Amino acid sequence: MCAVFENTSSQRRSNANEPANGVLTGQGALGDWTTDRPGVRRRVTIADLPKPFATDSVVNGPKLVKRPADAWPHVPEGFKVEEFLGGLSNPRLIRTAPNGDLFIAEVRAGLVRVLRAADGAGKAEVK
Repeated sequence: MCAVFENTSSQRRSNANEPANGVLTGQGALGDWTTDRPGVRRRVTIADLPKPFATDSVVNGPKLVKRPADAWPHVPEGFKVEEFLGGLSNPRLIRTAPNGDLFIAEVRAGLVRVLRAADGAGKAEVK
């Protein structure tokens, strides 16, 4: 998510959740992955952010959750999203070779996987 931070409250709209020129503002701009789509833009101003120290600090480390079956990125019409490879052990780095092979570094497994797929294929042919 890309955010623009401004210190000008005069540019705020009267209805902060209503998009102006396709830009979400106010509390409506503070969305998450469920509200992201191609073309969605957000403007977050200083006034939209909570006051410093308004809430207690917590330890909130990441936890892995199973992806719901219907949770796929929203893409423009004519495009589709498929899972290319699953079951990796903490993949941290992906590089593409000049011939199109993918090198994936898996930290926990201590491996570097090399994947090869035919041009336009949805799955790797060689692992």
